Amino acid sequence: MKILNETPQEILDKVWKVYDESKCRNGKPEIDFRRQHRTALYWLRQNKITIRPDSWNKMHPAERRLTIIHETLHACGIPHREGFRTSQDYASLVVYNHVYGDDLVKRDWKYRIEQSLSRYLKR
Repeated sequence: MKILNETPQEILDKVWKVYDESKCRNGKPEIDFRRQHRTALYWLRQNKITIRPDSWNKMHPAERRLTIIHETLHACGIPHREGFRTSQDYASLVVYNHVYGDDLVKRDWKYRIEQSLSRYLKR
């Protein structure tokens, strides 16, 4: 698989096109790299997505896309639903498929996850 070096801004620009901006509270957020406890956060008052650089550099390209999507959902006023994190992760996958389809990047990421879990699962 070709290594993608999309910047967070490039991902945001592509993802933001699928949202109805009139429904999003503050418009398109800015992106900033910052040392913090969590990998990524959306700051409502600043309308900013902050990303932890060391975490970003370790992520698979599909995970980077999903991280930006997850935070843009918050920027549009979509909170965590019942099921907390898992519901938001599924919502992020729905948006991912809407933007990128079932691309090779996501398939490679899924394959790597399946491989890492295979020794724990019954055949």
